[in-house]
Amino acid sequence: MSNEKFELLQKKPPKKEKISVNEQIQQKRATLSEYKVANNELINVLWDIEHKLCKKNISAEEKQTLMGEKETIDKTIDQENYSDKIEQLKQEIIDLEIATFGHSDLTSNSPPRF
Repeated sequence: MSNEKFELLQKKPPKKEKISVNEQIQQKRATLSEYKVANNELINVLWDIEHKLCKKNISAEEKQTLMGEKETIDKTIDQENYSDKIEQLKQEIIDLEIATFGHSDLTSNSPPRF
C-alpha cells in the first residue's frame, strides 16, 4: 500500500502550456483590433441615426423610431464600454512590450513588426 502512495506522490500534475510573450502580445493585439472594429461599428450606426434626425422633413413617427434606436445604441455603447476596454488593453500591450523589448510601437502609426 505504501508503494502505491509513493507512486501517486511521484506523479506530477500535467504542465500547462506556457504561452510565449510574443503570442500573448499577438492575442492582445487581435482582441484590441476586434474591440476597435466593434466600437467603430456602433459609432457609425449612431452617427447615421443622428444624421437622419437632423433632416428637416422627418415625420414624427420616423423621429420617434430613430430616437428609440438611438437610445438602444447609446445603452449598448455604455454597457460594452469599449473605450475603457481599448485603453486598458493598450496599456497592457505597451507594458508587455516595454518589459520584453524595451520599447513599444503600439501608439505609432506604423504597422506592427511581427
